[in-house]
Amino acid sequence: TLLTNQNILPIGENMRCIAVIGPLADARMEMLGSWSAAGRAENSVTILEGLKAALPMHDIVHTEGVSLAWDDDRGVVEACELARSADLVVLCLGEAAYMSGEAACRAIPDPPGAQQQLVEAVIATETPCVIALTCGRPLMIGDLAERVRAQVERWASEDDASG
Repeated sequence: TLLTNQNILPIGENMRCIAVIGPLADARMEMLGSWSAAGRAENSVTILEGLKAALPMHDIVHTEGVSLAWDDDRGVVEACELARSADLVVLCLGEAAYMSGEAACRAIPDPPGAQQQLVEAVIATETPCVIALTCGRPLMIGDLAERVRAQVERWASEDDASG
């Protein structure tokens, strides 16, 4: 679902190099979401795969930057280097499937781990950014939506990947 767009989407031909950054960019299993009893990971399409398929003439580069849940920011420097070399950044953030759903409450429903450090560092590169949130519930992202050029929310569901 497109939530905000400040004249950046759809991705134009002038955006030749796209950096797809974040722990949910190429996370096939997480695309199933928290309610995926019948879903099969091999039938899901990751954000990275979808962009490569939709934009075959673009140079699409990728790094996780940080892990999905651990406070490990060792990949932030590499992510910033990719961001600086790109015309557009797609930040793929959110929660792992197991973090929401039945019996999966979190006291603070924000992007876990070092994702906030990743966001702050990548936005500081001043490369235009689109955030793609994947989650099974609303997440607290503060003023992030105002600091990126577009926000897309990917609500995972069983129908997305059940074939």
